[in-house]
Order: sequence, then structure tokens, then C-alpha cells
Amino acid sequence: MLYSNKNMFDEYDELQKKIQLESMAISLFLNLFIGILWVGVYQSNLINSQPQIHLLAVFTYLTYIVSAIIISKKYS
Repeated sequence: MLYSNKNMFDEYDELQKKIQLESMAISLFLNLFIGILWVGVYQSNLINSQPQIHLLAVFTYLTYIVSAIIISKKYS
């Protein structure tokens, strides 16, 4: 995420960089945590829903947007 948005980060001020980096960190951590949890629960046969990458991508996008909104409200 950070590498793909490098050119955009060059134009941000310090507050915008802080908000974006914190949002990325939260969304990537939650994506990794939920992804590993989902695979583990599926492999232990506790749920029948097979892990799918598009659902994790949607989850990442939503957590990124929500965390960016919450963090920007915190600093404003």
C-alpha cells in the first residue's frame, strides 16, 4: 500500500501523512489478523465459509476508509 501511494505521499503535509500511515497500519494489521483467523477457523471445520481473497480485499478497503475518517476526526 505504501509503495503504490509513494507519489501521493510526497505532496501531503505532516498531518495528512500521519493520518494515512496510521490508517494503512490499522487496515493492514486487521487484514492479516482476520485472514489468518479465517483460514484457521475454516481448517478446523468450525465454519463452512471458505476464505476468499475478494472478501478480504473489501474488508481492507472498508477498514481503511473507516479508520481514516475516525483518525481525521480525532485530529480536527
